[in-house]
Amino acid sequence: MSNGVTPVVAEPILTELSRVLESAEFRASKRCQEFIRYVIVETLEGRADSLKERTIGVDLLGQSPNYDSSANATVRVRANEVRKRLKQYYSDPAHLAEVRIDLPCGSYVPEFHTVTSQAPAAPAVRPPRRLYAWLTVALLAALIAGLSLWAYSTRPTSALERFWGPARHSGRPLLVCMDYVQAHRVARPFGPDDTIPGHEIVPVVNEVVGAGGIHAISALTAMLTRMGVEVDIKIGSDTSFGDLRHSPVVVMGCYNNRWSTLMYDGLRFGFSNQEGFSNVEERKAPHRRWPAFPTARREDGIYGVISRVVHPTTGSLMLGIAGISHLGTRGVAEFATNATLMQRVLAQAPAGWEKKNMQIVLQVPVIANTPAPARVVALECW
Repeated sequence: MSNGVTPVVAEPILTELSRVLESAEFRASKRCQEFIRYVIVETLEGRADSLKERTIGVDLLGQSPNYDSSANATVRVRANEVRKRLKQYYSDPAHLAEVRIDLPCGSYVPEFHTVTSQAPAAPAVRPPRRLYAWLTVALLAALIAGLSLWAYSTRPTSALERFWGPARHSGRPLLVCMDYVQAHRVARPFGPDDTIPGHEIVPVVNEVVGAGGIHAISALTAMLTRMGVEVDIKIGSDTSFGDLRHSPVVVMGCYNNRWSTLMYDGLRFGFSNQEGFSNVEERKAPHRRWPAFPTARREDGIYGVISRVVHPTTGSLMLGIAGISHLGTRGVAEFATNATLMQRVLAQAPAGWEKKNMQIVLQVPVIANTPAPARVVALECW
């Protein structure tokens, strides 16, 4: 279907849009509702050619006309979230309507597909005898393939796969939740009568995703995809407490994630701010502390924690990937997705660690503004 749609054709599309917006997949996310409504209306009104990342960032998300779209991935993240919610919506056979709405990867222009009803199944026909030999061969091939799959599934797994095993076998998508970072932008000049030249600086709320978080999520989703784990990424208020109770979840970051307080409540290792410094602290004897002094050399390391617990508050699996800064979070994520590094640390873990709660404290050196491979400074299993 072309992008220019006549009012007669637009009617079923708008009807389907209303059903999508009222669905459980979109009802909980006002941002996703606004995004899909905007791109569909722009397309129906003949402005599909203007649906570029910068245009959406300025018109829909309120970005400055000259903002750096390569550094600010908000539009791309929002579009990916819409695509995932559409996929979940149409996975239910009850949602097969006259028109299906798609948002193709790499594009912000929606596509509309007419859904045709399936033709009645043809009556069964007994195969002629000469086909029985071929059917036998096919059954043998299927049996061999099944045995091969069984052999693959029972092969010895790596320490990395066993660490992420509880999330892999939960039967539900792994929820990765992160938050927006604090940012500011120049809003406008003070005015022609101001005696002091300058610009008004205003906070940017719920728009900017940190570079460290993007790197961390990229490493995590790439690894989990190879393992066959479905990942659902949610940002800011899109994540509810009900989500944490019913799905395994990765809490990304510490100070800028509203669920981090819940994540580290009651755990041995957590994060704190004392005397103006950010710390990874040990809440039991010997009460060690790993601070991030502003004057310290970054090559000496930024500290972070990998956590995997069945949380007593939610009753479900929660994993924490967090560093004191965005570079620390990136370094922790790279460690948690590296088979060689995880093999080394888990070789030191007590027997049966696969079924235990675990925390790993890491020191992440930073060289030329890039995290280097981390080293382990503490390990706890219980």
